[in-house]
Order: sequence, then C-alpha cells, then structure tokens
Amino acid sequence: SYDAHLTEIAENEKATSLREVQLTLEAIKAKQAKEQIVLMIESDGMTDVVAIMKQMSLDKRKKIFAEFKTAPEEEHLFQILTNIRLGEPLTSQIAEARNELKQLSPNQ
Repeated sequence: SYDAHLTEIAENEKATSLREVQLTLEAIKAKQAKEQIVLMIESDGMTDVVAIMKQMSLDKRKKIFAEFKTAPEEEHLFQILTNIRLGEPLTSQIAEARNELKQLSPNQ
C-alpha cells in the first residue's frame, strides 16, 4: 500500500540519517562527541543514541565512553549501557509491533 511505502521510505531515511550522525561522531574528538551525545539524550534522543553507539566501532565507542566523567554523565552512560544490554531499540519495536497485532486480532 501507499502508506506502507511511505513508512518504508521514512524508516530508510532515519537509518541513513543515524548512520550519518554516527560517522560524524566518530570523526570528531571524543570529548566533543560525548557532549553531543549528552545533548541528544537530554532532548529525548536516548533511542537514537543507543542505536548509534551499537553500530559504532568498539575502539571509538571506548574513547567516547571514557569522556563520561561527572556524576550526571556517568548516569547517562549507565542508561546507554542498560539500553544496549536490554537489546534496545529493537526490543521496544518488537513489543510495539506485538501490541499492534493484538489490537488487530484480539482473539489471539
């Protein structure tokens, strides 16, 4: 359907955009990348941060994570790592899809 096609286009664009942000964060200094990540988290972007960090090279991720030094920053790091451990953002997307399916067919 046309709606499904538009949804697919939107999802592809978001994935491409997240990849661009990831590449940018990898290209800048770790301290600056950490600052941008904190701003993203504080503007309700934790899901995107987790998706970006999961795709980032371990070496670059390690350098950025090492910049989380203050208590509030360490709390953000804990939230990031907890979301990664829980399989986010995919597990939330699966749960949301299951809920939508239950609403469409309440007998199951």
